Amino acid sequence: MRLRRPSRATLLAVIGGVLTAFALPPWGWWPLAFVGVAMLESSLGEAPTRRQRFGRVWLFAAAWFYLGM
Repeated sequence: MRLRRPSRATLLAVIGGVLTAFALPPWGWWPLAFVGVAMLESSLGEAPTRRQRFGRVWLFAAAWFYLGM
């Protein structure tokens, strides 16, 4: 079984979620929240399909909540 590399948009969504998580306490680097949300927005691109939008926002939220909880 061959594994596929994640796309650039997928990585942007996950990294954006991680950066947004670092804006929360105990780290509290609050400017990273703006950077994280901007990365999510740029991962969506011009006109994503519903499936792409759902998947990328889900990955963003999963990365954010995993570290935030």
